[in-house]
Amino acid sequence: MINAMKLVVFILGWMIPLTCFSLPEKTISTDDLRQGPVALNGLWAFDWQALHIEMNRPMQDGLKLPGLWHEQGPYAPHGFATFRLRLHMPVQQPYYLRIPDMPSAMSLWVNGKLRFQRGVVSHTVQSEQPKFGPAVMPLEPATQYDLVLHVSNFHHKEGGVWHNLLISDAKHRAALRDQSKLLDAMVFSFLVLVSIYLLGRNITRYGHDSHIFFALFVWAIALRSVTVGERIAYDFISFMSWQNWQRLEHILLFIALPLFVYFFHRFFDIKNQVFPRIIAVVSFVVVIATVFLPATVFTWFGEVNQIMGLMTVAYIMIMLVLLRKQNAPFVNLFMISFMGWTVFVIHDYLYTHLYIQSRPLAQFGLVFFVLFQLYMLWLHSQRESRLLLSVKSSIDRSAGQIMKRYTQSNTTSLFTLRHWQASIDFYTGILNLPVYIEDDSILLNCSQDDLQSIVLILTRMADRDGISASLYIGNDSKNVNFEVILNKVTNQQKILHDELNAVHYALNTMGSKLDITRLSSSTKMSFSIPRYIEDEHEENDEKKVENLGNALAEPVLVNQDSTGVIGHTLSEYFHLILANITQENIIKFRPKMIVWQVKKWDAYMIEDIKRIRSEHNDIPILLLVDAYHKTQLAQCIRMGVTDYVVSPVLPEELLLKVQRLNSSSMVMLPENEDVRDVTVQLIRDAIDMWQRYSGKSKTVLAEKSGLWRVYMDGSTAKTRTLDKYLSVQTLPKNPRWETVNRTVHFVLDQCALDDKDEKKLNHQLSVFNRLLAN
Repeated sequence: MINAMKLVVFILGWMIPLTCFSLPEKTISTDDLRQGPVALNGLWAFDWQALHIEMNRPMQDGLKLPGLWHEQGPYAPHGFATFRLRLHMPVQQPYYLRIPDMPSAMSLWVNGKLRFQRGVVSHTVQSEQPKFGPAVMPLEPATQYDLVLHVSNFHHKEGGVWHNLLISDAKHRAALRDQSKLLDAMVFSFLVLVSIYLLGRNITRYGHDSHIFFALFVWAIALRSVTVGERIAYDFISFMSWQNWQRLEHILLFIALPLFVYFFHRFFDIKNQVFPRIIAVVSFVVVIATVFLPATVFTWFGEVNQIMGLMTVAYIMIMLVLLRKQNAPFVNLFMISFMGWTVFVIHDYLYTHLYIQSRPLAQFGLVFFVLFQLYMLWLHSQRESRLLLSVKSSIDRSAGQIMKRYTQSNTTSLFTLRHWQASIDFYTGILNLPVYIEDDSILLNCSQDDLQSIVLILTRMADRDGISASLYIGNDSKNVNFEVILNKVTNQQKILHDELNAVHYALNTMGSKLDITRLSSSTKMSFSIPRYIEDEHEENDEKKVENLGNALAEPVLVNQDSTGVIGHTLSEYFHLILANITQENIIKFRPKMIVWQVKKWDAYMIEDIKRIRSEHNDIPILLLVDAYHKTQLAQCIRMGVTDYVVSPVLPEELLLKVQRLNSSSMVMLPENEDVRDVTVQLIRDAIDMWQRYSGKSKTVLAEKSGLWRVYMDGSTAKTRTLDKYLSVQTLPKNPRWETVNRTVHFVLDQCALDDKDEKKLNHQLSVFNRLLAN
């Protein structure tokens, strides 16, 4: 009896596990096959650290596929295993099975026969040979298939089966892979053609430098698109190892990210380059590490790229919101295209982490984004074409304007070649004219507008005939030599346009002439302008003192009046003394103020301002400067220059500035006055007067002046930087003195202050500037 009981227990001990862990089976109906490929997902038998082909062997565990074995049980990512599934089909006919990528090697047995092998499955890392590449294999007609899948992984960071195995009948065979391969090839071809097109545009004059970065970015994504998904590049390049394919896939991903960030910054001309540089440095480090480290390590770098990608998406969305507030061109179209592409990127993130079963779609999102970029490029080209036509028409009309100017009056001015080049940069960009200057600090004393017109007319004649040109400007001891080189030999009849007569007329009036020389493969049109020798003129100026206006009025010392606007505007109200601004002349004439027209910035002028301000700190100094001298102007303001006017000088503005300086009380500085206390009080009073007279907030002041940044805190605009200047405790260690000065001037210009408030603010500004000078 006891022996019988033991036998029953023994039999039950074997039967219970078999009934509890029976082999998983999947039944597919005709209706399932009619709808397309069927996924073999769900529970599969799983035997860890075992490679066998026994279908009736008791299963150790069960895993859901697709899935990673180290996420579904106490298993390491590296190892080997056997998966089993019994598949029942509705009718006996040929079927086709799609086998997806699996890390790192696999083999498939069907009904006891080895039917497919990718790489070499092994028990050890030394003998395993990893390989990727999805495939479709035919199955012999049957109603039951016993599938045994061997998988080993010793090279990738994840082990298991990433994606579904798919089975279909002959009708839907193409849907298993051929359609996807064709789609990937079309996307790759489209992206490559677009990148070539963008690079081609940048070789011509019509490109935008941002599209160089965008073309390289598209190249990186296009190449990566054929190394993932259907991996069609594997079909054409068979000599490359699995590890090098993985290395290339990761490197392209890390190269693409900084290229896109730099493209975004160049597209909207964003000056702050901190974020792009951080992304570029991190990507460079990771790329170098990917080159030298094994796949078991660098496959983890994908997580780093995903984090950087999410940071980039957040950064770009924030910047787009700020750009939209500034009404930047094309920002709405860019935002729509970027958000559309972001949806596809998020899809790929979920796909990579096996939250969804699909296929990589980022390259299709990029197609959507690229189409928008091409549309924006077309809009930009249309706008640029209209601008180009307008500029060229303006140049064509300048010949008649030259003739008209010389029948009325000939106005000359003193300027440097650097200043003159800056004035024509816009036009030379439109006409694709390279300019080479031997020494851009040389001075000329002639009509700047007419010199500009002469060069542009000559260049426009070449442009109209489809000839490229270059401008070379050299110099000798007496002259500045201009040479317009046409890269083609032209005949006399072709270049004798009406415009050429205007050029001859203008040069004759300036004491020069145009020489046309035909070389072997080019044509040279040259002329010379006498250079301004500064020392000779300064010696003459020492001997010459000119008085203008009412001799009984308050004296104003003026160093020069090259345009005549100072004398014409101020002579009715002041006694103008035109002489060099020196210590001797200040002591001799005792001027009420100094009007200093800047003709050239150099170290001597800076030293003169310092010396005059240190010995005569009660005399206001008004500078008349060009707009591109902002750096030097800021330095002068820190030294105590009272105010400034930016050319071109308007008579009304000049008179207003001089009257303000004349009416302000220039008292001695109080003892123990601290510049930081004065700064805080000055900015407070300026904001108070702005709010009282304009009825607007300090946020509007910051936005309208463009001097202070405005931050968005939720839906509320904040002026955090400006707020720091409202208290001595929060005032920065190195305050932006120039910004404070310009803010006060902005309030004075924009608000119609009464006499009391205007004198108060001018007096505080004078004290502020003098404290800075001391």
